[in-house]
Amino acid sequence: MVLPNYLRCALVLHSPASLIPGRYKFISDNIDGFKKIKLIAVSSYVKTEAQPFFKKKIRVINHGVPVKKFDSSIKFVEKKKLKIVTISALEQWKGIQDIIIAISSKRLRKIFEFDIYGDGSYKKFLVDLIYKFNLSSNVSLKGITNKVEKLLPNYDIYCQMSKGEAFGLSLFEAMACGLPTMVYDIPPFDNLIPNEVTKKVKNGSEKDLEKALLSYMNYKERELRGNAGKKFILNNYNMEKMSLEYCSLFDGF
Repeated sequence: MVLPNYLRCALVLHSPASLIPGRYKFISDNIDGFKKIKLIAVSSYVKTEAQPFFKKKIRVINHGVPVKKFDSSIKFVEKKKLKIVTISALEQWKGIQDIIIAISSKRLRKIFEFDIYGDGSYKKFLVDLIYKFNLSSNVSLKGITNKVEKLLPNYDIYCQMSKGEAFGLSLFEAMACGLPTMVYDIPPFDNLIPNEVTKKVKNGSEKDLEKALLSYMNYKERELRGNAGKKFILNNYNMEKMSLEYCSLFDGF
């Protein structure tokens, strides 16, 4: 509302419209005054949800990962206990509670630990859930961190069970480190990541989630997915590729 409407600018849409419909309505009501504005979506999923709000064409430019920053050497060895990690805002739609419930089973609590990095309004619910299932020795809330690249190599599995994610940059950073990952088979992950790169779980299925976690007890399976993810990020979601796409966008103004 404070920018001159003659500016050449790009508006990057970072969230699906279903999460913030009021904000999209506000942008839609005010965007026509800007004659030289381009719309960018960070994933095809965001574009699909945003397009009904706008007459203008929306271009997709995916996020990029600084792969050298996240380059690490993960050792894949047989272990009796695995460490899961999620780095996320603590909100219901992030699906962190699904992992807690999954590892509350008698079998899984013996072989999995789960560290959660982040903060948010859903924290109290998660704390109560950990208490309810007596998982204080398995699940830890670690708070906010800005040293992601140093933390990730200390874990065995990265889980991103969110429903309504725009892109999921933390997931891609974990893959860049070589961590095997797990997601629900829903947008945007069904389109962004091939099946052979990450382990995709039926949306909301506790049984499938448990099965997928147990399959990662096989260190060769972790190695297969971890190496595939690292190569996939290097070839498709690196920072250089993203930068070139933005340069191309600005050249077109």
